[in-house]
Amino acid sequence: MPPRSRTAASGRVPETSNRTGAIVSSAPNASIRGSATTIPSATTCPHGACFLVIRIRFWGGCGVVSRSTDPHGGGDHVSELDLTAALTRLEAAMGALRGRLRERLSVSGSDLTVLQFVARAAAADRRVRVKDLVAHLGLTSPAVTGTVDRLERAGHLCRVPNPEDGRSRYIELTPETQRAYAAAMDSTNEHLHELLSSFSERETARYVRVIDRVVEALEYGAPTP
Repeated sequence: MPPRSRTAASGRVPETSNRTGAIVSSAPNASIRGSATTIPSATTCPHGACFLVIRIRFWGGCGVVSRSTDPHGGGDHVSELDLTAALTRLEAAMGALRGRLRERLSVSGSDLTVLQFVARAAAADRRVRVKDLVAHLGLTSPAVTGTVDRLERAGHLCRVPNPEDGRSRYIELTPETQRAYAAAMDSTNEHLHELLSSFSERETARYVRVIDRVVEALEYGAPTP
């Protein structure tokens, strides 16, 4: 009798029953690592944090499936799917933070990106010019200038003279927007500072390298080892 195909509980991952009755996933993106294949399923919990992992181990050509539904469960093994789940949660948290900032400042998402860049530069004692925003946003100089003009009229940004170059000006948050931004970020910054101060220098450096590699992978493709 030919193998019969059926759909997993998620309705998205195809599976085949072999002669022993074991369920073997036929997902095309499966990759064998040693004696096991780990295949991410599209199944998630309502909060998007729980992922189903299907592991297929081969004994004498027969597949036996083991399932794990707890990304935070016991044991030291962390899969790529666990990392993806963590990144998804981070993305959701950052989105929620941006939503709170947009509401507090009454600005659009694109305008908030500009204000955040200026605010973070000020926190690092860096000055911002139009060309810096052009490089950060990937927009043309006229487009960025128009955005800065509009945010200046709205009372969020101001231009101050550049003492080293009379032809250019620096871009800063207005005092009112500085206060509103600081109030919206106060609790978040406090918790982040408490967390980051608990890291050793080595842990912090490793954390920065990991983030840089993730950003590089998301923007340009996986970096070459």
